[in-house]
Amino acid sequence: MKTKNILRVVLTCAFFLGILTMNAQTKIYVYNKSGSATEFNIADIDSISFTAPAVVDYSPLIVNEIDGNFKFVEIYNSGTKDIPMKGVKLDRNNGASSWTGTDTDVMPAGSYRLVAFNAATTEVTSSPAYNASWVVSSGISANQGLIIVLKDPNGNIISGFQRGDASNLGVSSSVSTNTSASYSRMSDGTWAYATQTPGAANGSSVGAIGNGTTSDGYTVLP
Repeated sequence: MKTKNILRVVLTCAFFLGILTMNAQTKIYVYNKSGSATEFNIADIDSISFTAPAVVDYSPLIVNEIDGNFKFVEIYNSGTKDIPMKGVKLDRNNGASSWTGTDTDVMPAGSYRLVAFNAATTEVTSSPAYNASWVVSSGISANQGLIIVLKDPNGNIISGFQRGDASNLGVSSSVSTNTSASYSRMSDGTWAYATQTPGAANGSSVGAIGNGTTSDGYTVLP
């Protein structure tokens, strides 16, 4: 049962049981999450209304391309509605570094946006999908084990990609590399190497990622 319905039931029962004596001096206290309260006199209240918070569907957000050569991660909104990014978090290597959206950040429907990492190239910073506030101060490498996940404001994984396994996260030269291509999501949901396209639809596969072993392969998350 929703909070507002519980409140209505409690007040209604209180009236009938005579617990509350309603007069001009009767007060209502509204508490927020921090525990502080706002006080109202019954005589000052004309009406009470309740507005439920908007429910945001984050599932159309996709980690679409990752490149340790040009130093970026691309997010794609595959849906038909704009998605507010406040509280949405892009996390690298289980919290080693991250970016978190603010209340002014929005992903328009069908759009691509770049999260740039330290030493991002001009191909990234000159893209229309680049935003100077969508930046992670640490680097990202093409020759290390890597986990990139996009999380909703409640910490649930929306979309993600893992290269290698837990034993080689951040370890240089721990995975095979392709310096002329990025990890790119294909139309069928699999990943492959493709020529970098920061801020645009991914290109066709130019090769498989890894050699099929756990330590050199990839995993789609969650």
